This record gives sequence, structure tokens and C-alpha cells, in this order.
Amino acid sequence: MEPRTRYRILDHAAGLFARHGFRRTSLGVVAGAAGISTPGLLHHFGSKEMLYRAAVDESREQGNALLGRVMRAPAGSARARRAVELTIDFLLARPGLAHLALTSADTGQGIREPGCVPALVYELFDVAPHRGDTERSVRVIGTVSVLTALCLSARTRDDGSDWRESVIAAGLDTLGWTDGSFREHSARPFSLRR
Repeated sequence: MEPRTRYRILDHAAGLFARHGFRRTSLGVVAGAAGISTPGLLHHFGSKEMLYRAAVDESREQGNALLGRVMRAPAGSARARRAVELTIDFLLARPGLAHLALTSADTGQGIREPGCVPALVYELFDVAPHRGDTERSVRVIGTVSVLTALCLSARTRDDGSDWRESVIAAGLDTLGWTDGSFREHSARPFSLRR
């Protein structure tokens, strides 16, 4: 199978599995989204389970490649900015695979496929949630959520490239970036009570 066709099929399948889980994603829906017939899909992947495994494996591989590129940047604000930029590029280029890599999907057999989350997300932004830095963890998860929502919106309008700088700014703002550095923790915790 041509690599471009394989990526197209896996990207659509990954996005559908991430949104609906294994059980509620039919081969017919995946085939329709990818622009091929169900028999054609089965010819390439053999079964729904094999398609799912290929999508999970590809999203994990892409996520690990993303992490490797981020880790080459110097630690600190330069690495955080690089993580935001490369996450945006991943979300714009391969939205389905990125969605699966940044979320978890249910196989429908009682097995959770974490798809590298939250481990991938925490690693990208150098956060150790077990250390108790709740604000940083919330900011990182919020940043990935903001990037995902904005990139999906950008893709509905065009290829998203003209949104890239604004999405980077929104991601860095959510992360706590101000004037090239990160804001200190707020002095007063947020409360719904007045």
C-alpha cells in the first residue's frame, strides 16, 4: 500500500477510535471517512482489531518522534515553546493520529489503550505529576486542550497555517508564558466562592 494511503487511512481511523472508542467505531465509518470501501479497508488491515492496533502503534510512534524532537531543545522555556510548536504541527498535519496519541481509547474488551497519555503530554512539557505540582499539571493539560481545539478549528477553515502563530501564543499563554519566561504560581488559589 502506498504510504500516503496508509497514513490517510490510519489518521481517519485513529481520530474515530479516539472520539468514539473501539466498540462504537465501525469499519464502514472508517472506510467512508478514508474514502475507500470496507472490503478495501479489510484488504489492507485484515480486521478491525488489526486496524486499531496499527492506528495505536502509528500514533505512539508519531508521539515518540515528537517527544524526541522536543527533547533536543534546551530544558526550560525553549523546550516548552518547542513542545507547543511541534504539538501544533502534529495536530495540523495528522489530526487523527495526534488525537489518539494525546487521549486514550477503549478497545471494547475492557482494556484501556492509553496512547501515551498522560505520559506523553507530561513528558513533552517536562512535568512529573507525582511531585504534586498541580498548577503546572493543570496548565499542561489545559495547553494541550487549547491547542487541540484551536487546531481543529483552524483545519475547518483551511490548512491552519495562517493560524499557527496565534495558536502558539494561545498555547504559551495557557502554559503561563509571559515575556519569554513562565509566571510564578498565583499568590491566591482560584476559588468559585467570593
